[in-house]
Amino acid sequence: MVELLLCAMYILFLPVFITTILIHLDSMEVFSILVFLLWFICGYVIVTKIKVCGDIAGHIRGKYFLIKTNQNILKKLRISKRVVITNGNRIKMMNNVTIDHDVDILPVNKVNGVNYNPQIVIGNNVYIGAYNRFACCNSIIIEDDVLFAAYVHITDHSHEFRNIEMPIIGQGIYEKGPVKIGRGSWLGFRCNILSGVTIGEHCIIAAGSVVTKDVPNYSVVAGVPARVIKQYDFTLNEWTSVNNFTKDEKR
Repeated sequence: MVELLLCAMYILFLPVFITTILIHLDSMEVFSILVFLLWFICGYVIVTKIKVCGDIAGHIRGKYFLIKTNQNILKKLRISKRVVITNGNRIKMMNNVTIDHDVDILPVNKVNGVNYNPQIVIGNNVYIGAYNRFACCNSIIIEDDVLFAAYVHITDHSHEFRNIEMPIIGQGIYEKGPVKIGRGSWLGFRCNILSGVTIGEHCIIAAGSVVTKDVPNYSVVAGVPARVIKQYDFTLNEWTSVNNFTKDEKR
């Protein structure tokens, strides 16, 4: 409401400024300049006010979540707009976590009459990009200092499909194990992390990758399915390429 009022004042003030210039062009140049400066400052305040209000609202949402889930309210947690979190009591947030807009964090308690005991832990200094989606029936552990780009998808389960006599929608879900993201890693735009995967420390998951197997520490993976393409060599103190493709795949 405050932002709308400021915007209206800013827009209405523009014709006043122009009129003032036309009327007092010869006799009140100084006054006209002051009016222009005031108009400019109003515009700056609007932009700043909207940003500040967004930050404040994010922190308020974060405090509300911490209170609702009986966690330490002194933690720094910022939750942007249109974030969907279900079964919040199954989620543990550490300190200095930022969740960007339109993120879904979805621990699953029950599917097709089967009960689950999901746990999601998000470590310190984690940034979760816009439109990320985490779905969990077992465990998703995100260690400290992890960076997520937009549209990252993590799931520790999938839909059961093996019974061909029954529609897949009625077969429930199955999982291969928990998912773990190692500290200091970076998950690129629109990558997918599937059930049972452990990503090591300081790893880079390239954009669009589908990770189906564990990733060693200090590795770069890419592709569908994802493969290690670089690893850090502590002897050379640099990232080195890894050739793990067969002759047929090179063709």
